[in-house]
Amino acid sequence: SKNNEEKELMKPHVHLISSVLFLVLALQVFPELGMQVFWFFIGGFGIDFDYYLFYLYQTGDWHLKKMLQHYSHHKRDDGQLRLFHTIEFLLLMLLGSFYSFFIQLIFIGMLLHVALDWFDLLVMKRRWRRRYFFFTNWLKEKLITQR
Repeated sequence: SKNNEEKELMKPHVHLISSVLFLVLALQVFPELGMQVFWFFIGGFGIDFDYYLFYLYQTGDWHLKKMLQHYSHHKRDDGQLRLFHTIEFLLLMLLGSFYSFFIQLIFIGMLLHVALDWFDLLVMKRRWRRRYFFFTNWLKEKLITQR
């Protein structure tokens, strides 16, 4: 059923666990990184901060607990803008990674996160719609509201 499908969508704890495991693995392979491995975690799990930003934008409510309750009842995010998940933001991070090592580490964590999202979408065949392009959607909305 549709309700069961919604409950099976990617959960935040999957990104939390995968980011922690990646952090531990990176520390084993590259011990010279030391505490810098936490930038992987920021990219891999922190990318979902855009859920909070979207909730704040929609509701004006700053309470993290209420946001978590909201998303526990509204599992699907069809059509919602996830700023840090957009192609433009990822390209910006890619460019920044050429100039800053810590941005490079954050970007690698973000790639892990996005890869898990795409795995969920393509391999697990879970269908959800997300706005992947910020400017295209922004422009469409501006043109529609201008009419």
